[in-house]
Amino acid sequence: MKFLSSASIIAVAAGVTNAQRPQDPNSHIPFLVQKFTARGIPHSNNGLIDFHWSLPNGQSQTQCNASPAVYLKFPTVAMTPCAHPSTSFSLEKSADGGAILKIQHEMSSGKIAVAEHPIKKEEIKEEGNVNPGGIVEVYSGPADFQLMATY
Repeated sequence: MKFLSSASIIAVAAGVTNAQRPQDPNSHIPFLVQKFTARGIPHSNNGLIDFHWSLPNGQSQTQCNASPAVYLKFPTVAMTPCAHPSTSFSLEKSADGGAILKIQHEMSSGKIAVAEHPIKKEEIKEEGNVNPGGIVEVYSGPADFQLMATY
């Protein structure tokens, strides 16, 4: 019994020591997204996803966009490079009816920062009229937001 108690104390002490170690401050970095839009386009078989991405210091920034084939519905796209190829993004529908925006940025050779931004189903609205152009699904949430990336 004393051995079990001693082993338990050592395990707890090791856990406390690990918890007290400071996290690497470089393992988290904010990504800034501005002018985000995602929508179906009336009279078109394509959707539109468009936004400006940057790091807070402004050193890295790029325009990200895609025009996936979709008729009037909220667009989705697999991982797609932005204008600067060190950054890419995807926009996928989620099981709850919302979507997830995922952004990847190569910080340095082999170090990729990844962030995800959930889009609530309430932020995907229908807009337009049945005639002439049809009702399209559009993103109605904030156009500017910050994501915390990890690497």
